Amino acid sequence: MKDWKLRMASGLLALGLVCAAPAPAMARTPEHPAGGWVTGLMDLPVVGDLLRLLTGGGEEAAAGEGASTAETAATAETATAETAETAARAAPAEAAAPQPWPQGWMQGAVQPGVELPRADADDPTLPDALTATQWAALPVGQDTLSLTSREETNFGDLTADAAAQAATAWLWQQGEATADLRSLPVAAAIPGELLTRSAAAGTALADLGGCLAEGDLSLAMVQITPARLVSVLETGLADREDPTGEGYGLFLQLSGLRMTYTETEGTARVAELALADPEEEAGRALALDDEQTPLLLVLPRACLETFGLTEAEGCPDLLADAGLTLPDALAALPANLGAADTAALLDRTAPAGRVLPADAADATFTGVVELGADYAGLQIRLLVDGREVTAVTDAQGRLTLPGLAGGGHTLQMAAGEPAYYLSDRTGVGTGAEGSVPVTVAAVPADCVLGPAPTAAPTPTAAPTASPEPTATPAASASPAPTAAPTAAPATVTVTSPEEEPATPAPTAAPTPVPAATAAPTARPTAAPIFDPTAEMLQATPDPTLAPTATPAPTAEPTPDPARLEEQEAARKTSSQLPLYIGLGLAAVGAAVVAVVLVRRKLTARSGHTYRRKP
Repeated sequence: MKDWKLRMASGLLALGLVCAAPAPAMARTPEHPAGGWVTGLMDLPVVGDLLRLLTGGGEEAAAGEGASTAETAATAETATAETAETAARAAPAEAAAPQPWPQGWMQGAVQPGVELPRADADDPTLPDALTATQWAALPVGQDTLSLTSREETNFGDLTADAAAQAATAWLWQQGEATADLRSLPVAAAIPGELLTRSAAAGTALADLGGCLAEGDLSLAMVQITPARLVSVLETGLADREDPTGEGYGLFLQLSGLRMTYTETEGTARVAELALADPEEEAGRALALDDEQTPLLLVLPRACLETFGLTEAEGCPDLLADAGLTLPDALAALPANLGAADTAALLDRTAPAGRVLPADAADATFTGVVELGADYAGLQIRLLVDGREVTAVTDAQGRLTLPGLAGGGHTLQMAAGEPAYYLSDRTGVGTGAEGSVPVTVAAVPADCVLGPAPTAAPTPTAAPTASPEPTATPAASASPAPTAAPTAAPATVTVTSPEEEPATPAPTAAPTPVPAATAAPTARPTAAPIFDPTAEMLQATPDPTLAPTATPAPTAEPTPDPARLEEQEAARKTSSQLPLYIGLGLAAVGAAVVAVVLVRRKLTARSGHTYRRKP
């Protein structure tokens, strides 16, 4: 009797345990209609963990929960201060901001401790003429705008590179007398007022002296520190935008140096300074207050007193007996630098990026070039800094070039054509008020690719041109029935009368195409649709288009990604749960049987051991 009762109690206990486990989840089922009671089971503290462990969904669920938390925290509508802080911690570090100087900014700069490759003067590969226009000045009406007194230009870079190369070559020619100076970095600074005229492509290097100012152009070299160099550079920045200022024209064109500057209330200050270094793409940064690190600076001898670099102030001229001049340095550039490197310098159409505003990385502008009304609405091919681009003119024949990096750019319609200058820093060709306009004298026929791509779909836009009711009565007054097929192309050309002289040839070709298609599409012409006196006969197509508003109910709320992942995990678990429940019941039954067998054995053993004798 006792064994029977014991077995019954064990069975009821096991059944109670199995039934009690899902009971709380059953009660919570209405909260999770999509996931069912399995979702409720997975929400339980202990049972849910066991189910995730058995089904292998623990890591996925944790990852999904983390992802949804980060996503929820980033949503503006549900974000709180706490979730925003959590998302900020979880967000990856931002990528480094793009450098405001282009790669290759130190091209042509002298590297410390490296002997210059001296070329053979009879080498036929040595370039002796410019391959690109070098910019120094720009005619504006009766005046001349000095570009090099306001910003860095490619001619400024070229002259500074030539000065640095010539001074370094002289150092190496002096043997042991200058051995202690060869390991020092060499930089050059040339005031922009010394570059008076732009040099066209094809100009010989020996003739570049004619593009320089008259007077003493001898070169000097002094040894200074970065702190003193900052003072020199800020003197050059002082009056760069004020032609009436005392320091106008002292803006420095640099070689071997990169400088960024800021301007506050008209005062310019050096923000960053770096030396050219072959192992550092951004250069070797210099501390602005460094008064210990030595470097060599090459500049015109006539400017030494202006910048406070005289021998009396502790800056003796190391080139006093060298006899180097700036025109000679330009002419001797191939012999001092070599054929390949010189060719790269002469081919530069834009500045190398050595003197830049501190915010130059974000500075872009749209170049505006006037081609004339004859080129309105056309697709034009041209060269910007030697690179071929395609742009479209507007109704006035203006060519816009968006996304140009801040600074100077060279524009040509084709190779060998005249060069034009664009710059937002000097205010040339930006289209802004007060900007110097850029007008192209002639556009080669090969540069015109035809009408703009947007001109093709204009006939389809004619029916939707609601502002044209005023033009249609005049057009339909005399030839009401006969002119109906040609009404659509007529309205296109009438609405923009400026385009008739602009594109006579391109518009002649497309006209037969609308004429051929006008026959089957004669009913939906622009005039009957928008004519207030027209019959309501042609309004019949409108009701047929009304039922197309059915897509409105498609705006359904997007489900929560976390809930979708939870439901998916619940479905996966529900498909596998019967197997695990069966295994659990089998385990409980085996445990009950084992308990019964053990108790029987213990009872039998106790009966043999403690039985009383009769």
